Amino acid sequence: MDPAGKAHEQALRLLEFRARSRRELSLRLRQKGHPNPLIEDLLDRLTSVGLLDDRRFASERCRALALSKGWGPRKIRADLLSKGVDAGFIDEALSGVYEEQSEADLLRRVAEKKFGSSLLDGELDPKGRAKVQRFLMGRGFNAGLVRELLAGF
Repeated sequence: MDPAGKAHEQALRLLEFRARSRRELSLRLRQKGHPNPLIEDLLDRLTSVGLLDDRRFASERCRALALSKGWGPRKIRADLLSKGVDAGFIDEALSGVYEEQSEADLLRRVAEKKFGSSLLDGELDPKGRAKVQRFLMGRGFNAGLVRELLAGF
């Protein structure tokens, strides 16, 4: 098989496994030894036929990370930036997710799922409160929202 055909086949196999950003796919193909000009041409063709779309990738990944994994916007942004997604696409994707469910509602859901009855019953001592706060901040939620949530308990 010619090099272009081999690169195309490998790119399709990678995209079949899961959606990827343009930068991610480019890096993976480079790791497999394909030359840059061939990779760029292939990525342009995949983009033109709709198989590679950073905007769609950002939207799908953002939704999955927020609603399934319970990640906050800071952590999602860092993840997508590390995958080479444009900041504008990230902002758009985050806005879309938080139209479905507000960040405060998601924050509350994540906290209640992780800490359950101790949080709901208001049985948090200062050490427990600090633990909840560290967990939620580590998940990428806004510090002000976390403090607001904990003030209610």
